Amino acid sequence: MTKNTLKELILQKIKEYHNSKEVVDFYSQFLENFVLTFNFEEFFAKNKLKATRVLKTDKELLNLCINLFYQAMILNNEISHDKIKDNSYSVIGALTLTSVLFLVMNEEESFIFNEVLYKINIPQEKERTYEEDNEFVKFCSFVVLPHLLIGIDLTKEDE
Repeated sequence: MTKNTLKELILQKIKEYHNSKEVVDFYSQFLENFVLTFNFEEFFAKNKLKATRVLKTDKELLNLCINLFYQAMILNNEISHDKIKDNSYSVIGALTLTSVLFLVMNEEESFIFNEVLYKINIPQEKERTYEEDNEFVKFCSFVVLPHLLIGIDLTKEDE
């Protein structure tokens, strides 16, 4: 699946669930500008012998979803740390994107993404800075999430 195909699929789902031109326009621009910063297929190739979970969703689609998830969480951080002054569409954007991602992949993988989303949003004893939050999101998106998707327990990784 290409970035454009995923963009079309996501926009189709958004139109089905959110009858708002502003939301569709926001997503269209957001999806046009997002950049792949992680390569799940490469990660999978390096770790497939350790994998204990069979993927139900295409690896290429998961790669795009992981990268979009990361971008949505960064957008969420920008909102929560007041980096975006007009955040009316951004709030809708960050929330809608994650929910739409869950619709385009297998239910089991959606559940794993949701677990990581929960981990990212658990209130912390000590409030993190914007930079610390971004590093945590990057760690959860590009380390925790891929490992969970293929069934590698990070707590036993060094054994």
